[in-house]
Amino acid sequence: MVSPINIEREILEKFPMTRIMIGTEDPLHDECFRFAEKLLVSGGDVKIAQYAGAAHGGLNYSFKGGIRETRDMVAKASEWMKE
Repeated sequence: MVSPINIEREILEKFPMTRIMIGTEDPLHDECFRFAEKLLVSGGDVKIAQYAGAAHGGLNYSFKGGIRETRDMVAKASEWMKE
């Protein structure tokens, strides 16, 4: 009931710029792409960065040295925040 994929178009049209980081090992991988597509169809400003081998919440593993699959995530998050 609270899934972003169920949000009505009228609400999506008011969404701010949206940035999504997704790992190939994330169980929500496909849903993220569906949500991004729904935002795009509604005229949204959306970008996705995909990281091979990263799991759900991969950005959390990037701090204090992180793991190999998520090292670039912090740089991408910083770049997007500057937008």
